[in-house]
Amino acid sequence: MVSADEPRSRNRRWIPAALAVMLLATGTASPSQAPAGADLITAGQMRDYLFFIASDELEGRRAPSRGFDIAAKFIATLLSRWGLTPAGDDGGFLQMIAVEGGSGSAWTQNVVAILEGSDPLLRDEYVALGAHLDHVGVGRPVDGDAIYNGADDDGSGTTALLAMAEAFAKGERPRRSILFVWHTGEEVGMWGSRHINENPPVPVGQIVAHLNIDMIGRSKAPGDTEPANADLTGPHAIYVIGPRIMSDELGAIIDEVNHGYLDLEIDPLYDAVDHPARFFFRSDHIHYARNGIPIAFFFSGTHEDYHRPSDHADKIDYEKMEKVARTIYAVAWELASRDGRPGLNAVLPPELRRR
Repeated sequence: MVSADEPRSRNRRWIPAALAVMLLATGTASPSQAPAGADLITAGQMRDYLFFIASDELEGRRAPSRGFDIAAKFIATLLSRWGLTPAGDDGGFLQMIAVEGGSGSAWTQNVVAILEGSDPLLRDEYVALGAHLDHVGVGRPVDGDAIYNGADDDGSGTTALLAMAEAFAKGERPRRSILFVWHTGEEVGMWGSRHINENPPVPVGQIVAHLNIDMIGRSKAPGDTEPANADLTGPHAIYVIGPRIMSDELGAIIDEVNHGYLDLEIDPLYDAVDHPARFFFRSDHIHYARNGIPIAFFFSGTHEDYHRPSDHADKIDYEKMEKVARTIYAVAWELASRDGRPGLNAVLPPELRRR
């Protein structure tokens, strides 16, 4: 997530080969109310993916950079392997974006894919799922470590979205189509989400909702008195930001799905445009919201390793990630399978009103 101020990682776990990272681990059993395919999303699977995405070899995934490009191509390779439809430029998975830097122009990219829905009448509508692939790269050393790995921010969202894409690809298809986007440049100005909303691969009016996943991997331990962890959620809790700002109906759908499935504690603390932390405006969903698309932002809270080199993959609560990812998957499944689409509230905040 982009800092309220501005960006500032160490994961000395050796990665023998990308193929080893692709191997799936055995997961926990599926709850009885799980939607089709949810049991394919496992803690072990996401751990394998995240130890690669947040490794030192990817050098903090700053956009643009060699490490970021490797991560993007890794994801594109998996999407192709699973049979998803490319929705980037020139028939590929990468949507290229020209950006200006200190030494001139450069290129970075969103990774974009579609899973076509099963219903001939609804497959031209889309549920959009997103996370940002970038972090802040190599920076000021802290205790000798200058690589800002970004395991939670937003390696957790990136790998959860990857697990969901795999589950949708291998399981039963919902009625509507699913649009998957790994955004670039969130940390440096939300380049990717702005670009895809200005250059959408599908008509914006046919996107029924956008679910954003940014920092869902950390839990507050019992007895933790560290001030920086004061608002970090526990192992069975998550913040959901934005649905009732834009669509009370979307908020009700999320609550209904959650209560009937894993029943996470959904904390509404930040679900307001006037909260001082302004999280509603600080991640990629905001560009979808400004396009009139109902959004929900899933977020576990900031912590002592936020935008520091110490945001490592070995500090992630993977069991929590599994619960949150399965819940988001279940919400997406419901949105993609129900007859109607969630409507916008009659009155929107001034920041979202069309001029």
